Amino acid sequence: MTMKNVLIVTPTLRRAEERYLAALGETGVRVKVCHDSGTALKWLETRAFHSLLIDGSFSLPHMLALANALWNRTPEAPCWVVDYEGKFSLESQTLKVYGLELALGEDGLREVVDTHCAIVASKDFDRENFPILVVEDLDSPRDIICIFLESLGFPKVVGTASAKEALHLLESESSRFACIVTDIQMPEITGKDLIGIVRANSNLQHVPIIVLTAYGTVEMLVECLHAGASGFLVKPPKKDDMLRELSRAVRISAGIESPRLASPHEAEYVRKLFERS
Repeated sequence: MTMKNVLIVTPTLRRAEERYLAALGETGVRVKVCHDSGTALKWLETRAFHSLLIDGSFSLPHMLALANALWNRTPEAPCWVVDYEGKFSLESQTLKVYGLELALGEDGLREVVDTHCAIVASKDFDRENFPILVVEDLDSPRDIICIFLESLGFPKVVGTASAKEALHLLESESSRFACIVTDIQMPEITGKDLIGIVRANSNLQHVPIIVLTAYGTVEMLVECLHAGASGFLVKPPKKDDMLRELSRAVRISAGIESPRLASPHEAEYVRKLFERS
C-alpha cells in the first residue's frame, strides 16, 4: 500500500490547520501545503493526492478546478472546503452537489481527521475493478454512454435495455456492480422507480446511482434526490462532470460518503436554492 498524500491549499496556514497537520502526521500521512491555487493545480496534475483541503476564501470556480484535477488522478479522494467565516454554512448542499464536502471551522477539521483514519486504512483504488451498470432503453445512447465511461478509464461497463433487466442482474448478483448509471424516462419501470427499488433493498441500498437524463429540470432533480440518487447529470454530460460523479460513486462504494446525495429535507432546500437563482 502506498503512502497517502494530502494537499492543503490555503493563503495562510492557521493554528487550527497546524494542529490538523500534527494529527495527520501521527497517522502516517504525508502532507503538502500550497498557498495559491495555480501552483496547487500544477501539483494535482502531476502527482496523486488522496485528499484535498481548500480554504473557503477561494472562489467556487477555483475550488472546482482543483477538485476536478484531484479526481482525474485519484477518484476515491475526498475534497473538503474548510470554511472559517461561515461563508458556505447556508449553502453546504450546493457544495455537495459539486462533490465537495464542507468542514466548518475547527470542529469540521476534527471530523476530517476521523475520516482520514479510514482513508489511511483503505486500499488503493483500481478503476478496472469498479464495474458499472448502464440502464438506457435506447440502443444508440446506451452504446455511447458505455463507450464514454470506458474512455474515462472504467473498462468494466455493462449496458441493459430496461430497468426490469437491470433489476434482474442486480438481484441475482447483488455484489456484481459497484455503480449504476441510469436514464429516467423509460417504459414500464422508470429510472426514478429503479432508484426507489434499489434503495429499499437491503442488499443493494448502498450502491451509488447516477442519473443521466435529457430532462434537466429542477423538478426532475428534486424528485431524483427524494428517491435517493447519488448524482444527477444532464445529457450529454461533460467529461469533468461525469468524472466528478464517478469519483463520488467511488467514495460511496468505499464507505466514505452516503449513497444519497441529499435527504428529503435537503432536496427541498436544493429546490429553493434553484428557485432563488
